[in-house]
Order: sequence, then structure tokens, then C-alpha cells
Amino acid sequence: DDYADVIIHLMNIEGDELDKVNSGAGDFSKWGISWTAVGDTILLRSSDIGYKSWEISGGRLSEIQGSK
Repeated sequence: DDYADVIIHLMNIEGDELDKVNSGAGDFSKWGISWTAVGDTILLRSSDIGYKSWEISGGRLSEIQGSK
């Protein structure tokens, strides 16, 4: 109860939130996030949950299954 989750917010160029997803990673762990140059994919590596990725399509985030 004394930690927070890492939440990913997808926003458009005007700053409007299009979607958000709870990554499942805790802020107490070491984590890093990146965005691929091609393919609109967000990548997360966390010391507590491993690897996850999300595809951006139509302004929505969809987890890529098997990305752990």
C-alpha cells in the first residue's frame, strides 16, 4: 500500500489524453520505458515484472501478448 503503479498515458500533440494503461510495474522497482522509432510500439522493462510492450493503433494502447 505504500507504492504506486507505473501508468502509461498516451496523448496527442495537443496534449489531450487518448488512452492510459496500468503497466503492472511498481514504482519501487527499477524500470525504463521507450518508444520504437518505427511501428508505434511502447516498450517497458521492469525489474519486478520483466518486459511488456504495447502497440499504438487508432489512438488506443493494446498490450502485445507474450511480451513478458
